[in-house]
Amino acid sequence: MGGETVSRMRRGSRDSGKDWVMRLTVVDWASMLGVIPVASGDIHVWHMPTRTEIFGDDSVLQFGGGTLGHPWGNAFGAAANRVALEACVQARNQGRDLAHEGNEIIKVACKWIG
Repeated sequence: MGGETVSRMRRGSRDSGKDWVMRLTVVDWASMLGVIPVASGDIHVWHMPTRTEIFGDDSVLQFGGGTLGHPWGNAFGAAANRVALEACVQARNQGRDLAHEGNEIIKVACKWIG
């Protein structure tokens, strides 16, 4: 959606007394071809079980501060994220309950980092 379209929608919504944000968010984005769910903002390894359940394998996880803020440095943060993701996907594929076992799955997987 281009800026011009958004501007027109804002004006139309403002003029009609409705919140323009609500008008922009009624689109069923997930049903559109070429749309990938994205999780972004404050994501770190302890969120991985939940993110894996919500988004599955076909998604984009954007790591920022959760990776860059790792106490041992960026490379360890990136490795921890990757290990946690792979452990959660593998556990889910084995039929394990990520909601209840997620933290333990990550703790066991992280023993092999380093």
